[in-house]
Amino acid sequence: MVKITSVFGFAFQPILPELTTDRDPDWVKAMVGSKDGQESAALNVAASLAIADFLYLVQQELEATGLSAKDLSQFAPSLKKFIHNPSVQATLGHIFTQNPPEIDPFLLASTWDSLELVSLPEEFNWEQLAKVYLEKAKDIAFAGEFVKRLGKPESANGLTLEQLKDQVFGQHWYYESWHGVFRAIAAMLEPAAVGEIIDYLIHLDHQGNSMNLFVAADCLGQVTDPSIIQVSSRQLLTQLKNLTEKKELDEKIMMRMQAITKIATIWHQDPEIIDWLKAIAESDLYDSIRMAAVDELAKMGKHDPVTIQWLKKLATAESFEITRPSAVRGLANYCSSDRELLMMLTTLARSDSYWLVREAAIQEIARVWPEEPETVAILQTSASLDDDSDVRIAALAELARGWSNEPETLLILQKSADADEDADVRIAALAELARGWSNDLKTLQVLKDRANCDPDTDVRIAALEELASGWCDRPDTLDCLKAKASSDPDWRVRIAALKILSRGWFDEPETLNLLKNSINADVVSDVRIASLRSLVLGWFENEETIFLLKNRVKNDENWDVRIVALQELATGWFEDPETLEILKNCATNDEHWAVRLAAAQELAKGWRDVPETLDILKTGATADQDSFVRQAILQQIAKGWFAESNLWDFLRDRALNDPFSGSEDGSINPRQTALEILLDQYADHPEMISLLRDRRQHDADEKLRAFAKKQLEQLEMRQYETIG
Repeated sequence: MVKITSVFGFAFQPILPELTTDRDPDWVKAMVGSKDGQESAALNVAASLAIADFLYLVQQELEATGLSAKDLSQFAPSLKKFIHNPSVQATLGHIFTQNPPEIDPFLLASTWDSLELVSLPEEFNWEQLAKVYLEKAKDIAFAGEFVKRLGKPESANGLTLEQLKDQVFGQHWYYESWHGVFRAIAAMLEPAAVGEIIDYLIHLDHQGNSMNLFVAADCLGQVTDPSIIQVSSRQLLTQLKNLTEKKELDEKIMMRMQAITKIATIWHQDPEIIDWLKAIAESDLYDSIRMAAVDELAKMGKHDPVTIQWLKKLATAESFEITRPSAVRGLANYCSSDRELLMMLTTLARSDSYWLVREAAIQEIARVWPEEPETVAILQTSASLDDDSDVRIAALAELARGWSNEPETLLILQKSADADEDADVRIAALAELARGWSNDLKTLQVLKDRANCDPDTDVRIAALEELASGWCDRPDTLDCLKAKASSDPDWRVRIAALKILSRGWFDEPETLNLLKNSINADVVSDVRIASLRSLVLGWFENEETIFLLKNRVKNDENWDVRIVALQELATGWFEDPETLEILKNCATNDEHWAVRLAAAQELAKGWRDVPETLDILKTGATADQDSFVRQAILQQIAKGWFAESNLWDFLRDRALNDPFSGSEDGSINPRQTALEILLDQYADHPEMISLLRDRRQHDADEKLRAFAKKQLEQLEMRQYETIG
């Protein structure tokens, strides 16, 4: 019997036995060639695993196109016919017969078409499917090699089960790239051997990482009859439950959510698991843990009336507020044929007190019941009247996506863009109008009105972005952008307009003029900085660019603008003779410490070979009035001039004589910085110990005295050990 365990949520599980039976090996031979004995059995399992993976990937591709679980069933007969096709079997089996292996997506697509099977959605991606299948099939083939070696323990490269556990699972369980290999190995082994592997994994020292438990669960999931290894199964389940329930592990949320998924997937036929998941959902554990439990219950309970009723009760019970949206979405996913559910969700969408429940309800109604006459009315009401902005946004999105042909949809979007009290709703409405109604004349007018008149900064910016994206050829768009760039009362709008102009209208002479005016005259430093950067990016070759940069370095009243200008000069105009002089002047004379430091750093980075650079840096490290500048320049000197012959003397002088007083709140003592550099680069210097002793005894800074004491003890201990 081929060991293909049912995959929870696998829509094509019913056709799998027929495609993977080992009673007629012809299809296996077509895939992997003819083999004898144990190797044939292993290949039979490997080929079956490959088919199962292929079917599941087809399902994922179909679901990605928006098809529901109900829609998938129509493809089952076509898939059976498709996989029985000899060319398809050979293609899927290339992983076992070709080196290097490859899968031809074009051949798969053309074969599907030539067999006149059920039409696939236009978005179905054969290339992506083939790429993922190839990786999964490689794992299966790799696993098969281990299993074949396990069957030949006496051969040169044979494996015992102990070696498989220690050398394969024990050395690689932490790496996710190996997990597909582990699953395939487990599928090819007898249950007793898998049980031993599970026991081994459970007792590993995982050092706070529970990946070993997840690997063990994956292996158990490949066993056709877990009752054969029931003891191992129960031990693993207990450990996964403990991982989920421990409140002290709150910081490991993703790991605990993964544990819930593993439990629900592997033990979904255990009646106790549903009760356990309900208890988790109703507990005081972290919100994400409880919501994950509800999600899994919804998957498991689709054929269980008791669980469905429990989910309905949860969806309407205000005492479990955070899990209610999960219950709503789960019910809609798995109970779409339930008329009572539609009525319940309609009530929730209209009147529930919790906005996340209302949002979930309208989204699920729109997704699952789009043909219901009342659906559009619910969405229209929510889009216009719901108290919460997020619900209104969700309703607008659903209307725009599913009811774009309804005349009232356009009217609601226009009204929301113009008059909704919330800026985020107005932005969302503008985006939907620009995306779906770009040919409507009113859309352009709404965007212009919002760009010019909306009281909110973000709305004006969003309107400008939409205008530039969809109406870039209209002269009035350029006029609007120019007006916003020069005169909008909010500096963020001016920056946005300037960036849009620089990106899309760089050939317009007036764009450069606007940037120049903003650089010289805008009252907000952020606008001047953004304009400088746009100027350098788009007009690097323009002779006025370097002039404007030099002017800002010398004359701008804001230190942050001066820094940006000098950094751009140092990066882009390295060879200009005046750049070096400007940096030298800024490093020594600028009134702001951050500008002096930035200039010194640029000198150290780009002009290391200029003799004067080190002199300027030493002056800054010695005489700058700011202690942070002095200690930062010391670090630059140590990094760039560590080979200087007199560096010890200079750093020793700084460790002894820097004027740091200790009263500068939060500042780092440059004397300690100098001492740290000396310890790093001159620990063996004959004067090092005497310097540390001096600082331990005489430095005015208590923290530095303690630092020197500790370093002295360590250095003396090392010397003692060396002598000993």
